[in-house]
Amino acid sequence: MNIKLKLVLAILLIIVFQPVNAENKIVYGADIEQKVHMFFADHQIDRNVIISSKRAYFPCEEELQVTPRVNGNWSTIRVSCPNPKKWIVTLRTSSRDTNTSDQAQSVFGGTTKVVFAKNNIPMGQVISLDDLELKLAANRSAHGAYTALEDIIGHKAKKNITRDSVLKSRHLLVANDIDKDDDVLIVVGAGALTISTYGQAMEDGQVGEMILVRNLSSNKEFKAIVLSEKKVRPLTNM
Repeated sequence: MNIKLKLVLAILLIIVFQPVNAENKIVYGADIEQKVHMFFADHQIDRNVIISSKRAYFPCEEELQVTPRVNGNWSTIRVSCPNPKKWIVTLRTSSRDTNTSDQAQSVFGGTTKVVFAKNNIPMGQVISLDDLELKLAANRSAHGAYTALEDIIGHKAKKNITRDSVLKSRHLLVANDIDKDDDVLIVVGAGALTISTYGQAMEDGQVGEMILVRNLSSNKEFKAIVLSEKKVRPLTNM
């Protein structure tokens, strides 16, 4: 490696591995949840965002933007920030529980259309449309159940689900882009000036979330942003 290339790489490492100096600008799940809640209320969208309030996301200095991933369909949304560096996080949403007046009905009367398991679904299986059906259920059984098929499709079964079960959040496992103990690719830089090495995830994470990673070469642990499946970018020194 010639001297000029070594110098460029050294400068790049110094710049990239500087710790984030604006901790208060980091966006947390609670911030996104509040923004989406206000946006949905303003636009009369009867859904809730599915997010961990304690998870740390990218830094942001401007107002978060909320848009549907597919135009007109709010089952999956994109939350984005244009500055200091543009980023986008894709999140699932769920239908709100049956309204208070419906819940106040006698548990012995009234029905609600909810999602049932059409087949036996083994633990760990990705749930597809063929596994589901909408049917009427007594209000007692329907409380807290999913009412839209799109809220469940693509999730993994958290446990074995028997046919004709009313599906609720306890049945589903949120899919991670990185699972704890996964081998991950650590990427530094951009374009032609990109350096990569391997590490181990110390936490589960989804795209846009901040997790703890261990550098396999140095054994140092550091915070990193999940860029994609099995790929992260360091936020602090490795």
